[in-house]
Amino acid sequence: GVETGRRDGNVTVAEYAENDLAPPDSNIVDVKTFFSVKSLTAKDIVVLFGTHFPFPLYRFTRTYVRGRQQQPNTHRTDNGILAPPPGSHSIGTSHCEAFRKRLYNFTGAMDQDPSLDARYARQLRKLCPRRGGGRGRRAKVPMDPGSGFTFDLSYYRHVLATGGLFQSDGSLLHDPATRGYVERMANASSPDEYYQDFAAAMVKMGRTDVLPDSLGEVRATCGVFVD
Repeated sequence: GVETGRRDGNVTVAEYAENDLAPPDSNIVDVKTFFSVKSLTAKDIVVLFGTHFPFPLYRFTRTYVRGRQQQPNTHRTDNGILAPPPGSHSIGTSHCEAFRKRLYNFTGAMDQDPSLDARYARQLRKLCPRRGGGRGRRAKVPMDPGSGFTFDLSYYRHVLATGGLFQSDGSLLHDPATRGYVERMANASSPDEYYQDFAAAMVKMGRTDVLPDSLGEVRATCGVFVD
């Protein structure tokens, strides 16, 4: 299980999240760079991308103690719940803006990401029209179609078959190490290996940027909003 007793800051500042998150339109080089500064490996990346937390909820946040900025509190959501870094794209939905560029202007030439499955792209275009008005702004698109409420291996099958919803999902196929893991999990008959890898990655991430000595606090109730 996840280790307890972690010291975290008294205040989290969500505005700093973008500094520590690989955005959904990241390529594999960018994704690996964001993770590497947290001492997380290519395997950690591909394991945490398949976890069961929705993308919009997690935050990498700068932590303040007694008015001084500390190291980033890398895995607390805005309401204090433990959550993994990007992607975490197995359960939940996304708004169109997170992947619209991939559909309509991938390279700046009004084109589509060629690695995105054509049939899947047509489905996304129906949900997210080019102009993005009205229904397109309100649309909520499943990150893992057909298995949006289950912690399983469906995310890897979806990425391998379609290229995934976000460019960062598809980027996993552009690196030998991450692609190999995607292929293995997509074809696995049991999720047991993945569950073991997930547990190990969560423990490793929980040891990232822990506040030292008496700084911050050990939160007895992690579901309480930190303000």
